[in-house]
Amino acid sequence: MATLSQFIGQTSGILEIYLYALSESIGTGTASGVTDFALSFSGNYTVFGSSGQISFSIALSDQDPSSTSGYCTVSVDGNTDDNATYAVDGEYLAITTSLQADVIYVYVSGDGTGIDDIIIPGHDSHDIWIGPDSSVLNGASTSLRTVKESENNPQYGEDQAERY
Repeated sequence: MATLSQFIGQTSGILEIYLYALSESIGTGTASGVTDFALSFSGNYTVFGSSGQISFSIALSDQDPSSTSGYCTVSVDGNTDDNATYAVDGEYLAITTSLQADVIYVYVSGDGTGIDDIIIPGHDSHDIWIGPDSSVLNGASTSLRTVKESENNPQYGEDQAERY
């Protein structure tokens, strides 16, 4: 079923932005307008020698909790796609948008939210985690990209490969 609450973690207060590739905080931000069908996040970051702002919002157009796919409006850093699509993919919400080539995956990870394959301004797509600082090491899962890559790498074990 498609309500954003099943794919997002904590959204109150100041949230840390972690880059999975570095396993460290790159900035902070806040979520706003959080409902079962809409969410906005904006924050500031410093990574790879550059600083900037990041923003992301999604609104499920059909506002039907029983839908498993449909249209949505997605904004990434001020650019909007009113004809993006979403699909429930197990515990992940997969978002396809004309704003970038890669599908964006949104999912609960620990107390926070994993967002994989999102473009960070001035950089390629990255996997990020947004959540309260206290939970970053308490149950935050590996990024979906790592899980997908581990399917052909036995060192990660079958339990992680089965997540996707």
